[in-house]
Amino acid sequence: MSQGVQPNLVELAQSVIEEACARNAHVELHRYTSAGRFVGAAKSRVLGADERCVYLEAPQSVGAKVDLQPGQEIDVYILLHRAMYRFRSRVEKVGCRIELNRQNSVLGVHVARPREIEEAQRRNDFRVTLAREPIEVALQRSADEAGRATPLPRESWSGRLVNLSRGGCRIVIDSKHEPDWRVGQLFFVGFSLPDTPGELIFLAELRHTGKVAEGNRTRLGMRFLDWPDPLITKRSEQDLGRFITRRELSAMSRQADSGRSRSSAQRLG
Repeated sequence: MSQGVQPNLVELAQSVIEEACARNAHVELHRYTSAGRFVGAAKSRVLGADERCVYLEAPQSVGAKVDLQPGQEIDVYILLHRAMYRFRSRVEKVGCRIELNRQNSVLGVHVARPREIEEAQRRNDFRVTLAREPIEVALQRSADEAGRATPLPRESWSGRLVNLSRGGCRIVIDSKHEPDWRVGQLFFVGFSLPDTPGELIFLAELRHTGKVAEGNRTRLGMRFLDWPDPLITKRSEQDLGRFITRRELSAMSRQADSGRSRSSAQRLG
């Protein structure tokens, strides 16, 4: 084992890859340009592995094939038992035939097998704190509790996003006159994110409310729901996912840099 490599991460890599192969685990690939700019995400499955490579089914994005190039840098997220694992890799081969059994094979790619794998936060649970980024949000009650109708224009409020995840958000609003909010009520939630064109719209369920200690304000916890309009829902989910991914990767990078700094300080000490 080389100096500086944490044994637990090496052991985790071995066990995660073995189980991912046994279960044909679903993975998500995040692609980057040579300059390190995020290109997009794609879905795939783990089909096998050897000492050098992990074999993946040809990745797709919204049903379309994804163009990968040998040498391209990627992040691979593996989902096992509702836990998420991540490793940085590179594309070794593309357009490979991968045998499933003696009769069947599929088109796939080879990516470099990692020495280490780290456990990542569950995707829907990763929350971006927005305390220093005032993002305005508009809420409008749904005309019925099934969420199929248009918003009610006379039951609308404005507030500010406090934190945001793929699964929901927390909102703070001024509440001089306490509205008749009840857990389970449905709202249409609209907001715009930095570096994201247009407005994102979600149907959301109110999960909890509470008073903010300072000032006459109320805190709302909202859970995003599937909306009958698949086009708007899909577009909003994709834009939100890209925003969360950028923040998630930035947080992971800072955490890794912090870990390397602590390790260097310990060696010097």
